[in-house]
This record gives sequence, C-alpha cells and structure tokens, in this order.
Amino acid sequence: MASFNTVRVGSTHSLIAWILILLFGCTYRPVSAGEFVEVSEVNLESVPDRESMRITDVAMGRGGIVYICDKARGQVFRVSTQLNRAEVIRPKTRKNEQSWRPRAIAVDKEGMLYIAEETEVWIFDIEGRVVDKFDTEIANPTSIAVTVDGTTYVAGFNEGYVLYRYDSERSAKLLLGHSDQDVRVIIGSLSGGMVRTWESGVLFGANTPYELVALGNEGNVTKTQLRPELNLGTRVKFDKSANTAMVQISSSGSALSIATNDSLIYYCYSPRESGLFTDISRVYVDVYDRHLKPIGTDINIDGAILAADRDGYVYFAKKNQRGMDGLFRGKFKHGSFK
Repeated sequence: MASFNTVRVGSTHSLIAWILILLFGCTYRPVSAGEFVEVSEVNLESVPDRESMRITDVAMGRGGIVYICDKARGQVFRVSTQLNRAEVIRPKTRKNEQSWRPRAIAVDKEGMLYIAEETEVWIFDIEGRVVDKFDTEIANPTSIAVTVDGTTYVAGFNEGYVLYRYDSERSAKLLLGHSDQDVRVIIGSLSGGMVRTWESGVLFGANTPYELVALGNEGNVTKTQLRPELNLGTRVKFDKSANTAMVQISSSGSALSIATNDSLIYYCYSPRESGLFTDISRVYVDVYDRHLKPIGTDINIDGAILAADRDGYVYFAKKNQRGMDGLFRGKFKHGSFK
C-alpha cells in the first residue's frame, strides 16, 4: 500500500480556489514565454514546501492529473490541477525522504504510475496503491518509459549510457551501452540519457554526446540521429577498485530532456555544462517528425520540455516570477509543429 499525504490549502483559500474553478474551469495562469503561444503556468501552490521544489521529471495522468518528480528532495507528487490538491506518493514501507529515492517517472496507457527508484521500479495504481515492483540492473536510473503492451524501459549510466528492456515477466535485456559487475556501483550520471515511448517502441536520447535512437519494441535499433557538430561530448576519468568507483565527468554541453507525442519529438539541450536544467538560460530544442527528420533546429527556448500531449501542448520547467521552479505549458509559434 502507498502512503498518500494529502495537502490542502486553508479553508479560505480552498473556497477561493473552488470559486475560481467554477467560474473559469481552469487552473493555469496565463504568462508569456518566447517561442511559445497560449502559455500558462500549472497551478502547483498546493505542493508542500513549494519554495524548495525542484522539478526533474513530469508525467501526465488522467483527468487533469500531473505527476512531478523532485529527485533532489526524494519526492513524487500527484497534483490535481482541477482540485488544487497535491499528494505525496511513496510506499508505506518508505517512511520518509531519507529512505525513498525516486529518480524518474512514467505513466502507462491504463494510468498506472511507474517510479524508478535507486535499484527498483515501483508501480502504483490510479488510487496511489502499490500493485507491483521489480529490481533493475541499473543503480540510480535516469529515465523510465512504458509502452502500450506493458514493456518497461529503464535508462541509466555505466561508463556511458545503458538502456534495459523488461518484458511482462520482468526479464531484463540490455539494449544499449555497457554491462558489467560494476553497474550497481557507479553513481548515476546525467550522461545516462532519456527514454520515451514512441510509436511501437521507444526513443532513446543520450545525454552526451548528442544521439537520438529509435528502437522497435523488440529492442532493435530502427534509426539514429546525430549532431556531432554540437560537441556535447563527455570526458570521463575512472578510478576503480574491487568495490568502488570514482568518476570525474567534464562536458562541453549536455542534452537536458526529451518529450514525445503522437507525431513530434522534442530534444532539448544546452551547449555548456550546467547544473539543474531549470537554472539554465541557454536552452535549445530540436524538433523532429515521426520519421526522425528534423523540422526545426536550434530553437532558443526558456526552459526544458519534459512532456507533450496530443493537443500540441508541451510542458516545460523553468523558474517562475517568484524564483521558484515552475511547470508551464504552451504551443510553439511555428505552425509546422502542430
């Protein structure tokens, strides 16, 4: 069973929130942001300790539900944008943030939430109850995706990126990268990359260097897209012993996020080494069609795109006017990206 810590606004604020919902039927605040139109900020005011939240991953649920992973603080929130309510999701066996280390999240076609933790994947139903979990071959994964048939993909780091596929029996298969006895020892790194569902399989994007790989649902590589001129390469120095591994990473840039919908792929990157992507001012996005053909490149945007929906909206993280991590949604001005 999961522990659902419900946080509600005060009675006066709740009444105001309900009035606003009834009058406007919307919990998004209009703002303006560069390359986007119809931009609004998702209402996250009910999230506990809002000022210190760090948005590191986003997954879209049903009925106005937005799931947000705060890897820095070890939290996953389920936010109801219609009710102005936020719930902290974690297994009951994990009493607090010190014992709970969520790294990435995904939602499947049934609305089930998958949370990749340090060495396990936890599965929650739409009510927030734990229904399953399984071990992974990756310590501190960087991304997770679930296809329509329930196949799970987990990306991470081991002397470069690695990507594993887990079938319905949770049998693991290495698809990309290196596998050895140190895979659970080396600390996860940004160069692990990202994986997103795409058509009948998944799309994998290496964090460094710039590399976009389409895979069928059997794990076969169907197409690859590179941009070597961006020079997002990583220089890695390893100092290994029998039980430990020290890693020094220096990069001239990195990919930040990938988002997909039914027809488009958004690949965000920064040409320089940076910390949390919500603090980065130089963010660019390349847009690809369903055939992995670029239809827009080097578009300077304000924030990193973390999710996209069928209606053409993208959801991106950046600092809001109060200096806090905010989640925004909008559409590109470019008509060809619809």
